[in-house]
Amino acid sequence: MLKSFYAIALPGELYQENNILFLAEEYQGVCCYGISVDTHELMYIDDYITESMPEKLDDFLLCLLALQGTEFFPRSGLLKCTALEAESYFTKITASIDTPVFYHMSGLIAYYDGEKIVLSAKSDRTFENFEDDNNLDLEHL
Repeated sequence: MLKSFYAIALPGELYQENNILFLAEEYQGVCCYGISVDTHELMYIDDYITESMPEKLDDFLLCLLALQGTEFFPRSGLLKCTALEAESYFTKITASIDTPVFYHMSGLIAYYDGEKIVLSAKSDRTFENFEDDNNLDLEHL
């Protein structure tokens, strides 16, 4: 899961360059994310821009993990694509970023982009258990 849309570094893969500790890279190499060694701020880096980001590191990494997942749409109509509906199934776990990231006790991480819910889990069985436990019938891409 750590290598889908963003390559999120494992501890042995971390490296430092120009006083930035690199944490993640977009899978096509368009941009990278890291932490400034000097200021401890979260940094966004591409070919033209290196700038600090206001998000907290843990919220940001949770968001990247959630984005690694699968887009789900309600087939049964029971899970509407609204943040309020998502909060009836999930617990919000981010505070410093505009895009909410949620957690479910089954091990799912959910990301809500305003139209759809993206779910990430360690296995297909985790998704199936979530559907079964909540009487949901989800369609996924």
